[in-house]
Amino acid sequence: MTKDCTKMGSKSTKCVHTGGKEIIYLATPYTHKRRDVEQRRFERVTIVSGLLIKKGIINFSPITQSHEQNRLVDLPGHWDFWQFVDTEFLHRCDEMYVLADPGWQESAGVTAEIEIMKKLGKSIKFIKYVEADDEVVFITESEARRVKI
Repeated sequence: MTKDCTKMGSKSTKCVHTGGKEIIYLATPYTHKRRDVEQRRFERVTIVSGLLIKKGIINFSPITQSHEQNRLVDLPGHWDFWQFVDTEFLHRCDEMYVLADPGWQESAGVTAEIEIMKKLGKSIKFIKYVEADDEVVFITESEARRVKI
């Protein structure tokens, strides 16, 4: 893969991939009042990210990336803090997969991420993790909206 780097003003350089496979942004709910729920959400999305990689689907999972950072560096785990990072990745990713786990529709982060991708005109697909089969499957938005908390 090559990179196309262009100067952005006088202070930074923006690099975007110009070859290779598409990169998927993997959205899922995370923040919850109970730490055990956040831990489980982290584990599920990390499993899903790995299963997608096994299928050759390159993805960026912000929860997989930030969960341990939140703990080790004492960073907040909510959208208000992470939006400046995640918005950059949304711009650089080609498409979004929403892991339609319980709480995704109420998640401030997932809701904002979907809106950003819509404004960018990028594709949004919905997936679910079938734990019994250890498999990720595509579902329709209507099916995703039927997921209960």
